[in-house]
Amino acid sequence: MRLYHGTDVRINKPDLAFSRAHKDFGRGFYLTQNQRLAKDWAKMRNRAEAQVNTYDVTLEKIDTCNLHVKRFVTASAEWVEFVYNNREVKSFTHAYDIVIGPIADNGMNEYFHDLRMKRKTYAEIANVLKMTGYKKPLQYCFTSNNALSILKFECYE
Repeated sequence: MRLYHGTDVRINKPDLAFSRAHKDFGRGFYLTQNQRLAKDWAKMRNRAEAQVNTYDVTLEKIDTCNLHVKRFVTASAEWVEFVYNNREVKSFTHAYDIVIGPIADNGMNEYFHDLRMKRKTYAEIANVLKMTGYKKPLQYCFTSNNALSILKFECYE
């Protein structure tokens, strides 16, 4: 499977030291299967130098590396809680090597405010998202060096 990472630099070997806290799935190296989305991510960082790094990952290697993988198929209550904790709770950590799930766009900030004010629950937000047809592309977050070891750099364009 091909995965893409949008940026303004060539990244032959991803390094978690450059990852940032308080992202959807925590600190990690974020990728997507959607090349155009990766290019858009790159443009947000540096429009003039926007490029896409392409990686190959063999999913069978996940089993042989004993990786702990969490997959969210939809924007469920569990997904809302996980993203909220990663973005908002400074002391929150998790033990997953790879987290796969929908992107939480900036529209989630209003829902997170409702959570902080105790006006809505995770389940209520998930129901609203379901009713409004919330469907975002999947993102893949590699959070450990063991997980990064299964990525094979292909090109930078």
